[in-house]
Amino acid sequence: MSISVSSVGFAVEFAWAAGESSLVPYLVDDLKVAMSLAVLVFAVNPCVAIVLQPLLGKLSDTMQEKYWLGGRLPLITALSVTSVAGILVMLFAEKISPTHAAVVCFIAFGFLDISHDALLTPSRSFINDTAPPAQQDRYHSYFSSAQSAGRLCSLVLGALPLTSIGLFTGSDEAIVFRSLMSASACVVALSCFISVWFGLRVLVKESSLQINVENEDGDMELADVEADPDVGSETQPESEPEPFNWKPLAPAVALQTSGWMGFMVVCFYWTEWLGINKELPGTGGVLKVAMTGLAVQALTGCIAGGLTPYLNARFGCRQVYVAAFACNAFSLLTAPWVDGWFTILCLLPQGFAYPVHQTNGQLLITSSAPPAYCGFVTSLCTSAIPLSQVLISLLASFFGGVPHVHGLKGLFLFTGLLTLLSGCAAHALNRRQLSEYSLVEAPDVIDDE
Repeated sequence: MSISVSSVGFAVEFAWAAGESSLVPYLVDDLKVAMSLAVLVFAVNPCVAIVLQPLLGKLSDTMQEKYWLGGRLPLITALSVTSVAGILVMLFAEKISPTHAAVVCFIAFGFLDISHDALLTPSRSFINDTAPPAQQDRYHSYFSSAQSAGRLCSLVLGALPLTSIGLFTGSDEAIVFRSLMSASACVVALSCFISVWFGLRVLVKESSLQINVENEDGDMELADVEADPDVGSETQPESEPEPFNWKPLAPAVALQTSGWMGFMVVCFYWTEWLGINKELPGTGGVLKVAMTGLAVQALTGCIAGGLTPYLNARFGCRQVYVAAFACNAFSLLTAPWVDGWFTILCLLPQGFAYPVHQTNGQLLITSSAPPAYCGFVTSLCTSAIPLSQVLISLLASFFGGVPHVHGLKGLFLFTGLLTLLSGCAAHALNRRQLSEYSLVEAPDVIDDE
Protein backbone atom coordinates (compact mmCIF):
# COMPACT_ATOMS: atom_id res chain seq x y z
CA MET A 1 0.00 0.00 0.00
CA SER A 2 2.86 2.40 0.76
CA ILE A 3 4.07 2.07 -2.86
CA SER A 4 0.60 2.83 -4.22
CA VAL A 5 -0.07 6.05 -2.31
CA SER A 6 3.54 7.23 -2.20
CA SER A 7 3.83 7.23 -5.98
CA VAL A 8 1.01 9.80 -6.14
CA GLY A 9 2.71 12.01 -3.57
CA PHE A 10 6.00 11.77 -5.48
CA ALA A 11 4.42 12.76 -8.80
CA VAL A 12 2.32 15.60 -7.37
CA GLU A 13 5.28 17.22 -5.69
CA PHE A 14 7.58 16.64 -8.68
CA ALA A 15 5.23 18.50 -11.00
CA TRP A 16 4.47 21.14 -8.39
CA ALA A 17 8.17 21.91 -7.89
CA ALA A 18 8.75 21.97 -11.64
CA GLY A 19 5.96 24.47 -12.26
CA GLU A 20 6.53 26.60 -9.19
CA SER A 21 10.27 27.03 -9.74
CA SER A 22 10.22 27.67 -13.49
CA LEU A 23 6.81 29.10 -14.46
CA VAL A 24 7.12 32.63 -13.07
CA PRO A 25 10.63 33.18 -14.54
CA TYR A 26 9.35 31.85 -17.88
CA LEU A 27 6.32 34.17 -17.84
CA VAL A 28 8.25 37.25 -16.69
CA ASP A 29 11.51 36.89 -18.59
CA ASP A 30 10.49 34.98 -21.73
CA LEU A 31 6.86 35.91 -22.36
CA LYS A 32 7.33 39.43 -20.91
CA VAL A 33 4.39 39.27 -18.50
CA ALA A 34 4.44 41.91 -15.76
CA MET A 35 5.42 40.56 -12.33
CA SER A 36 2.20 41.86 -10.75
CA LEU A 37 0.22 39.86 -13.33
CA ALA A 38 2.45 36.77 -13.40
CA VAL A 39 1.91 36.12 -9.69
CA LEU A 40 -1.84 35.88 -10.34
CA VAL A 41 -1.24 32.54 -12.08
CA PHE A 42 -1.12 31.11 -8.56
CA ALA A 43 -4.26 32.94 -7.42
CA VAL A 44 -7.00 32.26 -10.00
CA ASN A 45 -7.04 28.47 -10.19
CA PRO A 46 -6.85 27.94 -6.40
CA CYS A 47 -10.15 29.84 -6.15
CA VAL A 48 -11.69 27.05 -8.22
CA ALA A 49 -9.89 24.38 -6.20
CA ILE A 50 -11.23 25.72 -2.89
CA VAL A 51 -14.80 25.10 -4.11
CA LEU A 52 -14.08 21.95 -6.10
CA GLN A 53 -12.09 20.00 -3.51
CA PRO A 54 -14.90 19.49 -0.94
CA LEU A 55 -17.17 18.33 -3.78
CA LEU A 56 -14.56 15.84 -4.96
CA GLY A 57 -14.02 14.76 -1.36
CA LYS A 58 -17.72 14.01 -0.98
CA LEU A 59 -17.70 12.22 -4.34
CA SER A 60 -14.76 10.06 -3.27
CA ASP A 61 -16.59 9.14 -0.05
CA THR A 62 -19.63 8.09 -2.10
CA MET A 63 -17.47 6.08 -4.50
CA GLN A 64 -15.74 4.37 -1.60
CA GLU A 65 -18.99 3.67 0.26
CA LYS A 66 -20.70 2.18 -2.80
CA TYR A 67 -17.39 0.84 -4.10
CA TRP A 68 -17.86 2.19 -7.64
CA LEU A 69 -15.21 0.78 -9.99
CA GLY A 70 -12.69 0.28 -7.21
CA GLY A 71 -13.54 3.03 -4.73
CA ARG A 72 -11.29 6.09 -4.90
CA LEU A 73 -8.88 4.76 -7.57
CA PRO A 74 -10.91 5.95 -10.62
CA LEU A 75 -10.81 9.49 -9.24
CA ILE A 76 -7.02 9.27 -8.92
CA THR A 77 -6.84 8.13 -12.54
CA ALA A 78 -9.10 10.90 -13.86
CA LEU A 79 -7.19 13.63 -12.02
CA SER A 80 -3.88 12.26 -13.30
CA VAL A 81 -5.17 12.44 -16.89
CA THR A 82 -6.24 16.09 -16.52
CA SER A 83 -2.85 16.88 -14.99
CA VAL A 84 -0.93 15.41 -17.93
CA ALA A 85 -3.24 17.19 -20.36
CA GLY A 86 -2.51 20.52 -18.66
CA ILE A 87 1.24 19.91 -18.85
CA LEU A 88 1.12 19.09 -22.56
CA VAL A 89 -0.87 22.23 -23.34
CA MET A 90 1.66 24.33 -21.43
CA LEU A 91 4.52 22.83 -23.40
CA PHE A 92 2.92 23.76 -26.72
CA ALA A 93 1.42 27.08 -25.59
CA GLU A 94 3.52 29.20 -27.97
CA LYS A 95 2.54 27.00 -30.90
CA ILE A 96 -1.13 26.88 -29.95
CA SER A 97 -1.35 30.67 -29.76
CA PRO A 98 1.86 32.63 -30.45
CA THR A 99 0.21 35.94 -29.52
CA HIS A 100 -1.59 34.67 -26.41
CA ALA A 101 0.85 32.06 -25.10
CA ALA A 102 0.70 33.51 -21.59
CA VAL A 103 -3.09 33.12 -21.48
CA VAL A 104 -2.78 29.51 -22.63
CA CYS A 105 -0.19 28.88 -19.90
CA PHE A 106 -2.50 30.43 -17.29
CA ILE A 107 -5.38 28.14 -18.27
CA ALA A 108 -3.28 24.99 -18.65
CA PHE A 109 -1.52 25.54 -15.35
CA GLY A 110 -4.98 25.84 -13.81
CA PHE A 111 -5.83 22.28 -14.91
CA LEU A 112 -2.46 21.07 -13.66
CA ASP A 113 -2.60 22.80 -10.29
CA ILE A 114 -6.25 22.01 -9.54
CA SER A 115 -5.69 18.36 -10.44
CA HIS A 116 -2.68 18.10 -8.14
CA ASP A 117 -4.45 19.82 -5.26
CA ALA A 118 -7.39 17.43 -5.68
CA LEU A 119 -5.18 14.33 -6.03
CA LEU A 120 -4.16 14.63 -2.41
CA THR A 121 -7.74 14.04 -1.22
CA PRO A 122 -8.40 10.50 -2.58
CA SER A 123 -4.77 9.52 -2.02
CA ARG A 124 -4.65 10.54 1.63
CA SER A 125 -8.16 9.11 2.17
CA PHE A 126 -7.00 5.81 0.67
CA ILE A 127 -4.53 5.56 3.56
CA ASN A 128 -7.30 6.01 6.13
CA ASP A 129 -9.43 3.45 4.26
CA THR A 130 -6.84 0.68 4.21
CA ALA A 131 -4.33 1.27 7.04
CA PRO A 132 -5.06 0.30 10.66
CA PRO A 133 -5.40 3.37 12.92
CA ALA A 134 -2.13 2.60 14.69
CA GLN A 135 -0.26 2.66 11.36
CA GLN A 136 -1.87 5.71 9.72
CA ASP A 137 0.77 8.01 11.21
CA ARG A 138 3.47 5.94 9.53
CA TYR A 139 1.80 5.73 6.12
CA HIS A 140 1.00 9.45 6.06
CA SER A 141 4.69 10.01 6.85
CA TYR A 142 5.63 7.78 3.90
CA PHE A 143 3.37 9.89 1.71
CA SER A 144 4.98 13.12 2.93
CA SER A 145 8.47 11.68 2.46
CA ALA A 146 7.57 10.68 -1.08
CA GLN A 147 6.38 14.23 -1.72
CA SER A 148 9.71 15.60 -0.52
CA ALA A 149 11.53 13.03 -2.66
CA GLY A 150 9.55 14.11 -5.72
CA ARG A 151 10.37 17.75 -5.00
CA LEU A 152 14.03 16.83 -4.54
CA CYS A 153 14.27 14.98 -7.85
CA SER A 154 12.57 17.83 -9.70
CA LEU A 155 14.85 20.46 -8.20
CA VAL A 156 18.01 18.42 -8.74
CA LEU A 157 16.98 18.14 -12.38
CA GLY A 158 16.39 21.89 -12.48
CA ALA A 159 19.80 22.57 -10.91
CA LEU A 160 21.59 20.72 -13.72
CA PRO A 161 22.88 22.62 -16.77
CA LEU A 162 19.78 21.86 -18.83
CA THR A 163 20.57 24.61 -21.34
CA SER A 164 23.61 22.68 -22.59
CA ILE A 165 21.80 19.39 -23.22
CA GLY A 166 20.17 20.56 -26.43
CA LEU A 167 16.73 18.95 -26.08
CA PHE A 168 14.93 22.29 -26.33
CA THR A 169 15.68 25.69 -27.84
CA GLY A 170 14.94 29.24 -26.72
CA SER A 171 15.95 31.34 -23.73
CA ASP A 172 17.42 29.78 -20.61
CA GLU A 173 14.12 30.21 -18.78
CA ALA A 174 12.18 28.53 -21.61
CA ILE A 175 14.59 25.58 -21.78
CA VAL A 176 14.45 24.96 -18.02
CA PHE A 177 10.65 25.28 -18.04
CA ARG A 178 10.12 22.87 -20.94
CA SER A 179 12.62 20.32 -19.65
CA LEU A 180 11.04 20.18 -16.19
CA MET A 181 7.46 20.06 -17.44
CA SER A 182 8.24 17.29 -19.95
CA ALA A 183 9.71 15.21 -17.15
CA SER A 184 6.64 15.99 -15.03
CA ALA A 185 4.27 14.58 -17.65
CA CYS A 186 6.19 11.29 -17.68
CA VAL A 187 6.32 11.06 -13.87
CA VAL A 188 2.59 11.75 -13.41
CA ALA A 189 1.63 9.16 -16.03
CA LEU A 190 3.90 6.55 -14.45
CA SER A 191 2.60 7.27 -10.94
CA CYS A 192 -0.98 6.84 -12.13
CA PHE A 193 -0.18 3.37 -13.43
CA ILE A 194 1.70 2.39 -10.25
CA SER A 195 -0.95 3.71 -7.86
CA VAL A 196 -3.83 2.00 -9.66
CA TRP A 197 -1.95 -1.28 -10.13
CA PHE A 198 -0.77 -1.64 -6.53
CA GLY A 199 -3.95 -0.07 -5.16
CA LEU A 200 -6.10 -2.68 -6.86
CA ARG A 201 -3.88 -5.44 -5.49
CA VAL A 202 -4.36 -4.09 -1.97
CA LEU A 203 -8.14 -3.85 -2.41
CA VAL A 204 -8.41 -7.33 -3.91
CA LYS A 205 -6.40 -8.77 -1.02
CA GLU A 206 -8.58 -7.00 1.54
CA SER A 207 -11.76 -8.09 -0.23
CA SER A 208 -10.61 -11.73 -0.13
CA LEU A 209 -9.88 -11.49 3.58
CA GLN A 210 -13.26 -9.87 4.22
CA ILE A 211 -15.09 -12.60 2.27
CA ASN A 212 -13.31 -15.27 4.27
CA VAL A 213 -14.23 -13.58 7.55
CA GLU A 214 -17.87 -13.17 6.46
CA ASN A 215 -18.05 -16.84 5.45
CA GLU A 216 -16.69 -17.90 8.83
CA ASP A 217 -19.16 -15.61 10.62
CA GLY A 218 -21.99 -16.95 8.47
CA ASP A 219 -21.13 -20.53 9.34
CA MET A 220 -21.08 -19.68 13.04
CA GLU A 221 -24.44 -17.89 12.84
CA LEU A 222 -25.96 -20.84 10.94
CA ALA A 223 -24.76 -23.21 13.64
CA ASP A 224 -26.33 -20.99 16.32
CA VAL A 225 -29.64 -20.91 14.47
CA GLU A 226 -29.70 -24.66 14.11
CA ALA A 227 -29.06 -24.99 17.83
CA ASP A 228 -31.69 -22.39 18.77
CA PRO A 229 -34.25 -21.40 16.07
CA ASP A 230 -35.19 -18.23 18.01
CA VAL A 231 -31.69 -16.76 17.68
CA GLY A 232 -31.51 -14.07 15.02
CA SER A 233 -35.28 -14.05 14.39
CA GLU A 234 -35.64 -10.44 15.56
CA THR A 235 -34.72 -7.69 13.17
CA GLN A 236 -31.82 -5.64 14.49
CA PRO A 237 -32.29 -1.88 14.34
CA GLU A 238 -30.02 0.01 11.97
CA SER A 239 -27.13 1.73 13.70
CA GLU A 240 -27.12 5.50 13.88
CA PRO A 241 -24.44 7.33 11.86
CA GLU A 242 -21.38 7.97 13.95
CA PRO A 243 -21.46 11.59 15.22
CA PHE A 244 -18.62 13.91 14.28
CA ASN A 245 -17.50 17.02 16.11
CA TRP A 246 -17.02 19.74 13.48
CA LYS A 247 -16.11 22.46 15.98
CA PRO A 248 -12.28 22.13 15.91
CA LEU A 249 -12.11 22.13 12.10
CA ALA A 250 -12.13 25.91 11.66
CA PRO A 251 -9.01 26.69 13.75
CA ALA A 252 -7.25 23.56 12.47
CA VAL A 253 -7.78 24.48 8.80
CA ALA A 254 -6.79 28.10 9.55
CA LEU A 255 -3.51 26.90 11.07
CA GLN A 256 -2.86 24.62 8.11
CA THR A 257 -3.43 27.54 5.76
CA SER A 258 -1.05 29.88 7.57
CA GLY A 259 1.63 27.20 7.64
CA TRP A 260 1.21 26.52 3.94
CA MET A 261 1.59 30.24 3.22
CA GLY A 262 5.15 30.02 4.53
CA PHE A 263 5.94 27.16 2.21
CA MET A 264 4.21 28.72 -0.78
CA VAL A 265 6.19 31.95 -0.67
CA VAL A 266 9.39 29.91 -1.05
CA CYS A 267 7.93 27.54 -3.64
CA PHE A 268 6.60 30.31 -5.88
CA TYR A 269 9.05 33.17 -5.57
CA TRP A 270 12.40 31.79 -4.43
CA THR A 271 13.82 31.41 -7.94
CA GLU A 272 12.43 34.75 -9.12
CA TRP A 273 13.90 36.51 -6.09
CA LEU A 274 17.39 35.00 -6.30
CA GLY A 275 17.47 34.52 -10.07
CA ILE A 276 17.13 31.13 -11.70
CA ASN A 277 20.67 31.15 -13.12
CA LYS A 278 22.59 32.75 -10.23
CA GLU A 279 25.65 30.57 -9.60
CA LEU A 280 26.57 29.10 -6.23
CA PRO A 281 30.01 30.33 -5.12
CA GLY A 282 32.77 27.74 -5.27
CA THR A 283 31.04 25.33 -7.67
CA GLY A 284 32.45 26.65 -10.94
CA GLY A 285 28.99 27.51 -12.24
CA VAL A 286 27.77 23.90 -12.06
CA LEU A 287 25.22 24.54 -9.29
CA LYS A 288 22.67 27.34 -9.11
CA VAL A 289 21.87 29.00 -5.77
CA ALA A 290 18.06 28.91 -6.05
CA MET A 291 17.63 25.35 -7.29
CA THR A 292 20.33 23.95 -4.99
CA GLY A 293 18.74 25.59 -1.97
CA LEU A 294 15.34 24.15 -2.78
CA ALA A 295 16.92 20.73 -3.43
CA VAL A 296 18.64 20.76 -0.02
CA GLN A 297 15.34 21.78 1.53
CA ALA A 298 13.62 18.81 -0.14
CA LEU A 299 16.39 16.41 0.94
CA THR A 300 15.90 17.53 4.53
CA GLY A 301 12.19 16.91 4.06
CA CYS A 302 12.79 13.34 2.90
CA ILE A 303 14.73 12.60 6.07
CA ALA A 304 12.31 14.44 8.36
CA GLY A 305 9.34 12.62 6.82
CA GLY A 306 10.81 9.27 7.79
CA LEU A 307 11.53 10.50 11.32
CA THR A 308 8.11 12.07 11.92
CA PRO A 309 6.40 8.94 13.41
CA TYR A 310 9.25 8.51 15.88
CA LEU A 311 9.28 12.20 16.80
CA ASN A 312 5.52 12.00 17.36
CA ALA A 313 5.97 8.96 19.57
CA ARG A 314 8.72 10.66 21.58
CA PHE A 315 7.42 14.23 21.95
CA GLY A 316 3.75 14.03 20.95
CA CYS A 317 2.04 14.77 17.67
CA ARG A 318 0.82 18.22 18.66
CA GLN A 319 4.16 19.36 20.06
CA VAL A 320 6.00 18.37 16.88
CA TYR A 321 3.34 20.16 14.85
CA VAL A 322 3.93 23.39 16.78
CA ALA A 323 7.71 23.01 16.40
CA ALA A 324 7.24 22.88 12.62
CA PHE A 325 5.76 26.38 12.71
CA ALA A 326 8.83 27.68 14.54
CA CYS A 327 11.19 26.10 12.00
CA ASN A 328 9.15 27.46 9.09
CA ALA A 329 9.19 30.98 10.53
CA PHE A 330 12.94 30.85 11.22
CA SER A 331 13.73 30.13 7.56
CA LEU A 332 11.47 32.89 6.28
CA LEU A 333 12.81 35.51 8.69
CA THR A 334 16.50 34.72 8.08
CA ALA A 335 16.48 34.14 4.30
CA PRO A 336 16.37 37.85 3.30
CA TRP A 337 19.52 38.65 5.32
CA VAL A 338 21.95 35.97 4.11
CA ASP A 339 23.74 35.17 0.86
CA GLY A 340 25.66 32.36 -0.86
CA TRP A 341 25.86 29.09 1.05
CA PHE A 342 24.03 30.61 4.02
CA THR A 343 21.02 31.09 1.73
CA ILE A 344 20.92 27.33 1.31
CA LEU A 345 21.46 26.55 4.98
CA CYS A 346 18.63 28.81 6.09
CA LEU A 347 16.16 26.56 4.24
CA LEU A 348 17.09 23.49 6.30
CA PRO A 349 14.58 24.24 9.12
CA GLN A 350 11.79 24.69 6.60
CA GLY A 351 12.80 21.41 4.99
CA PHE A 352 12.16 19.73 8.34
CA ALA A 353 8.85 21.55 8.77
CA TYR A 354 7.47 20.63 5.32
CA PRO A 355 6.62 16.92 5.87
CA VAL A 356 5.76 17.45 9.55
CA HIS A 357 3.20 20.11 8.71
CA GLN A 358 1.59 17.85 6.12
CA THR A 359 1.58 14.66 8.18
CA ASN A 360 0.61 16.00 11.57
CA GLY A 361 -1.84 18.50 10.11
CA GLN A 362 -3.53 15.63 8.29
CA LEU A 363 -3.74 13.59 11.51
CA LEU A 364 -4.94 16.60 13.45
CA ILE A 365 -7.89 17.21 11.14
CA THR A 366 -8.87 13.69 10.08
CA SER A 367 -8.00 11.40 13.00
CA SER A 368 -11.46 11.64 14.55
CA ALA A 369 -13.45 11.70 11.30
CA PRO A 370 -15.84 8.77 10.84
CA PRO A 371 -15.17 6.68 7.70
CA ALA A 372 -18.23 8.15 5.96
CA TYR A 373 -16.68 11.64 6.17
CA CYS A 374 -13.05 10.67 5.56
CA GLY A 375 -12.73 12.05 2.03
CA PHE A 376 -14.70 15.21 2.75
CA VAL A 377 -12.70 16.07 5.88
CA THR A 378 -9.44 15.29 4.05
CA SER A 379 -10.52 17.66 1.28
CA LEU A 380 -10.97 20.40 3.89
CA CYS A 381 -7.42 19.74 5.06
CA THR A 382 -5.99 19.86 1.53
CA SER A 383 -8.09 22.95 0.72
CA ALA A 384 -5.65 24.83 2.92
CA ILE A 385 -3.15 24.51 0.06
CA PRO A 386 -5.10 26.42 -2.62
CA LEU A 387 -6.35 28.88 -0.01
CA SER A 388 -2.75 29.65 0.96
CA GLN A 389 -1.91 30.05 -2.75
CA VAL A 390 -4.61 32.66 -3.14
CA LEU A 391 -3.50 34.61 -0.09
CA ILE A 392 0.20 34.53 -1.02
CA SER A 393 -0.55 35.55 -4.61
CA LEU A 394 -2.58 38.54 -3.42
CA LEU A 395 0.16 39.52 -0.99
CA ALA A 396 2.80 39.12 -3.71
CA SER A 397 0.78 41.26 -6.06
CA PHE A 398 0.62 43.93 -3.34
CA PHE A 399 4.34 43.75 -2.54
CA GLY A 400 5.06 43.64 -6.28
CA GLY A 401 4.20 47.32 -6.42
CA VAL A 402 7.67 47.90 -4.96
CA PRO A 403 10.72 47.04 -7.15
CA HIS A 404 10.35 43.29 -7.15
CA VAL A 405 13.51 42.22 -5.29
CA HIS A 406 12.76 44.49 -2.31
CA GLY A 407 9.05 43.68 -2.59
CA LEU A 408 9.68 39.94 -2.36
CA LYS A 409 12.00 40.52 0.58
CA GLY A 410 9.14 42.24 2.37
CA LEU A 411 6.86 39.35 1.43
CA PHE A 412 9.25 36.84 3.03
CA LEU A 413 9.46 38.86 6.24
CA PHE A 414 5.71 39.44 6.47
CA THR A 415 4.94 35.74 5.91
CA GLY A 416 7.59 34.74 8.44
CA LEU A 417 5.98 36.90 11.11
CA LEU A 418 2.54 35.50 10.27
CA THR A 419 3.86 31.94 10.52
CA LEU A 420 5.47 32.70 13.88
CA LEU A 421 2.21 34.10 15.22
CA SER A 422 0.38 31.03 13.90
CA GLY A 423 2.79 28.80 15.78
CA CYS A 424 2.00 30.71 18.98
CA ALA A 425 -1.72 30.29 18.26
CA ALA A 426 -1.24 26.55 17.68
CA HIS A 427 0.53 26.29 21.03
CA ALA A 428 -2.24 28.25 22.77
CA LEU A 429 -4.96 26.08 21.24
CA ASN A 430 -3.08 22.88 21.95
CA ARG A 431 -4.95 22.18 25.19
CA ARG A 432 -8.26 23.69 24.13
CA GLN A 433 -10.12 23.15 20.87
CA LEU A 434 -7.43 21.20 19.04
CA SER A 435 -7.00 18.78 21.90
CA GLU A 436 -10.52 17.53 21.30
CA TYR A 437 -9.01 15.33 18.61
CA SER A 438 -7.55 12.03 19.71
CA LEU A 439 -4.33 12.00 17.70
CA VAL A 440 -2.14 8.96 17.25
CA GLU A 441 0.57 9.88 19.71
CA ALA A 442 2.59 6.68 19.62
CA PRO A 443 1.92 4.59 16.52
CA ASP A 444 2.77 0.93 16.67
CA VAL A 445 5.42 -0.22 14.23
CA ILE A 446 4.15 -3.29 12.42
CA ASP A 447 6.01 -4.95 9.59
CA ASP A 448 4.39 -4.93 6.15
CA GLU A 449 3.65 -8.53 5.44
